[in-house]
Amino acid sequence: MLERIEQLQELNENLRALIVINRMPTIPTLKERQALIEFIKENNPSDRITLLESSLSERIVYKRSVSEGLGVMEYSDKKAINEWVNFYNELKSHLEKEKRHAF
Repeated sequence: MLERIEQLQELNENLRALIVINRMPTIPTLKERQALIEFIKENNPSDRITLLESSLSERIVYKRSVSEGLGVMEYSDKKAINEWVNFYNELKSHLEKEKRHAF
């Protein structure tokens, strides 16, 4: 994935990429999250690829909300809602910063 982004950035020098860790297990003792973070940092030579601080976990509430025709924000799972709010706010912040630099 990182290689593909770099190839595209060769064609478009203004291209920036944001990576969000998605469907991460919620078990805190698993080391996959930290291993993925380290892999991305070690293999990311560009400051034009940013790993977001926020992440989205693998939660049963996502499956349940879809099967019930609800959005995550309509479901009463505070952890899932908090993850999405954090992701949205961080993404919005990056987009606003890019917009300011574009002008």
